[in-house]
Amino acid sequence: MAIVGSANLTCDGLFRNVELATAIHLDFSSGSDFEVYKRYDAFLNELLDAANPNVQPINTAMLERLVEAGALESETQAREPGPAVRSRRARRLPTVWTRVLQ
Repeated sequence: MAIVGSANLTCDGLFRNVELATAIHLDFSSGSDFEVYKRYDAFLNELLDAANPNVQPINTAMLERLVEAGALESETQAREPGPAVRSRRARRLPTVWTRVLQ
């Protein structure tokens, strides 16, 4: 089984974006399924090849350099894009419920 997708647990990922993942069941006794697997595996190996100049390790030092260069905001500085998402809890409860909950 191969599960491919992206499901970000960010404010945008939870409330604004379409997050999607797909599970693909492959039967290796089937020649066509095994061929799909081999093509997928070759594709991933090419994407993740450390010899590729577009593949860079992400570690604390790299993140700090990107923040210092202004190419990346630290999490404490970053704001979610778009209008603010209001929490339902932030709404004021009617006075009757406020009294009951106190």
